[in-house]
Amino acid sequence: MRNRSSQRTYQVTHLLEQTRRSLTDWRRKRKRGKRIPEAVWEMAVKSAVECGLSKAASVLGLDYYMLRRRVAAVSEHSTQCGDQASPTFVELPRAVHAGVTECMIEFEGKHGGKMRIHLKGSEALDVASLGREFWSAES
Repeated sequence: MRNRSSQRTYQVTHLLEQTRRSLTDWRRKRKRGKRIPEAVWEMAVKSAVECGLSKAASVLGLDYYMLRRRVAAVSEHSTQCGDQASPTFVELPRAVHAGVTECMIEFEGKHGGKMRIHLKGSEALDVASLGREFWSAES
């Protein structure tokens, strides 16, 4: 049985490979001067969001800057529509690093799930890993 991270790796790799196949088929069948269909662009954008822009552009043989513009446009649209993207980096206040004896950290998922962590004393806890697990379970 695979753990969550290997399942995610498989899903991302599968999505990228599926997108690569769609682009290859389109390139083989296209007529000169035709643009990439929007459905294929949407798959490419999803692949870039999941795998990273550079990797997706390289594997798919797409212009990095064109793909980046499309990813940015989708991100901007979802923000304007009220969707909140999952944060990939969360900076903790300086107080957490300065030897504070107690703090409270709260996570909230896009589907309404909440997790609260109450730290007391000098507990060593990998908050970032807990957050990633929480948000992946929320998806």
